Amino acid sequence: MFLELITDSLIEPINIDELKEYLRLSHGAEDAQISHYIKAARSWLERQLSLVCIEQEWRMTSRFIQTPSSIKIPITPLISIVEVRTIVDEAGATQTVDNTHYMTEYSLDYSKVIFRNSSLLHASYGVEIDFKIGYGASADAVPAPLKQAIILLASHWFEHREQSGGDYALSDMPQLSALLKPYQKIRL
Repeated sequence: MFLELITDSLIEPINIDELKEYLRLSHGAEDAQISHYIKAARSWLERQLSLVCIEQEWRMTSRFIQTPSSIKIPITPLISIVEVRTIVDEAGATQTVDNTHYMTEYSLDYSKVIFRNSSLLHASYGVEIDFKIGYGASADAVPAPLKQAIILLASHWFEHREQSGGDYALSDMPQLSALLKPYQKIRL
């Protein structure tokens, strides 16, 4: 399976002024760096939780050996399926699947495309699925705990920008773990 970002979020879940207020900064000298930390914190959070905060469009390509009856979308929350295409030859040419041939199952932990007749896929080399994902198109749609987690992480990185290292900060941030816990997927 291969995932490709088609359209990124146009805004961030929190803005520069929100983080500056949290940091008690009144000047604009470090706005570019603050913006970088906000984007980095959002990106880190999305990767850790396999979710997207603000609406994005993705393409998932799955080439398969056995024909599946359904395909799981690995990122949440799913807004909609834009288009499903079968891969019809080894070169990667595609053919659009009419939306009457599949349905979408939504859940908080995962979503999947269920094919009404898997024989539709038997002669194909795989499938491409374009989908919209995220809590919505505005920052207001993002749950408050996720926004607070982004503020905590971005402010921590900003305040400790002189230090080197990777996850050194996360062990010192139990409040971050508490905010993210309800969004973590249980893996068995």
